[in-house]
Amino acid sequence: MNSWIQTVSIIIFKWAKMVSVSRTVGVIFVSTVALTSVRPFAQQRTVVLREWNFDAGSGEYVLSKLVNGELQRVTFTPGTHIAPRIMSTLSSEGDTTVYAYEIVNSEGATQSLRSCDVPIIEGTRVERTPMEWESTMTPNRGFMSWFKLNRGGSLGIEPGRSEANFVLRSEGLPGIANARCQGRLGGPALPEWASDAAKRELGSLMNDDFVDVPVIAPVIDLKRLELPRTAVLLVRTHYAAELRRVAGGSAIDNELLKAQEELTGSMTAKAVDRLEMLERILESQSGEAWRDQLNAALRICVSDLIRRIVNPQ
Repeated sequence: MNSWIQTVSIIIFKWAKMVSVSRTVGVIFVSTVALTSVRPFAQQRTVVLREWNFDAGSGEYVLSKLVNGELQRVTFTPGTHIAPRIMSTLSSEGDTTVYAYEIVNSEGATQSLRSCDVPIIEGTRVERTPMEWESTMTPNRGFMSWFKLNRGGSLGIEPGRSEANFVLRSEGLPGIANARCQGRLGGPALPEWASDAAKRELGSLMNDDFVDVPVIAPVIDLKRLELPRTAVLLVRTHYAAELRRVAGGSAIDNELLKAQEELTGSMTAKAVDRLEMLERILESQSGEAWRDQLNAALRICVSDLIRRIVNPQ
């Protein structure tokens, strides 16, 4: 096959996030760039292609070969022509947290959103799944997956629409993570003339065929931590980068640091007072959607830290 290079840049605008995809036939680079209200979850994925070519007009990958004098073609449509965002509503119930999600496929998408993988830790279970959707738990991969099969009705969340009632219950505390959303299920059946190299390249394309979406998920595990100051350190470390990015977040991070230092110095009562004050501040603050979700998640974590200090197991 003659080597040739063709470059196309695809800019997909989401609710508060921009995904910039720059593809070069031969090598593909995918990067995520965040706008002001979303954490910059950078991703760099490289796939070297020699058998498949990218069609800039259709946004598809094409495998072709001359067989018995006739040009044969197979196409692979990526599942990244979606514009997802995920809204979370959290509530504490005993020693667990309930995570209720609404998944949005914003206007500008050209595919329906058909699957979403949410990061989890052990001790997580499914509470509710929308009608005509399926769910599967894969703790060894660290994901809870929801997907829409071809069973009448729509083929997922259509552009400009949303779906609610994706609900988890978990012993894990809420933290910031990346969900993986896709606009397709499965891939094309390859003919006999497809080379082993073409099969490997398709596998690589399919492995990286998703859009990263910021989400509040059950990813913080404090169950095995005996020292409260260690628990405060873990929570603070998890949120520090995001708190330094958002307006007023540095002050919250400083309060967590002071509570950690007070616990280290055996000033338990002062640490509890500080965390209770911080809990009230987080409950009273409001802002844009992502900041509200961030505050709600951190407030649940702070409440759990107070419980651990006051009533150690």
